[in-house]
Amino acid sequence: MKIKQLRTSWRKIKRENSRILCSSRVVNVQYDPNSYLKNFDDAIIRTLIMHLNHSQQDLQHPQ
Repeated sequence: MKIKQLRTSWRKIKRENSRILCSSRVVNVQYDPNSYLKNFDDAIIRTLIMHLNHSQQDLQHPQ
């Protein structure tokens, strides 16, 4: 009896997952290219500052 319940539950889970994974719903997202690029500008600036700071420290304290 338990095996039958497990099989039924497993089939139900598989069916629900296939609906989720195979859904044909298309989502269109509009974005502003300038705003999108600004997200990367901050990271680039922080990275450059970090590298400059390390370079200055290396020049001040050579090994």
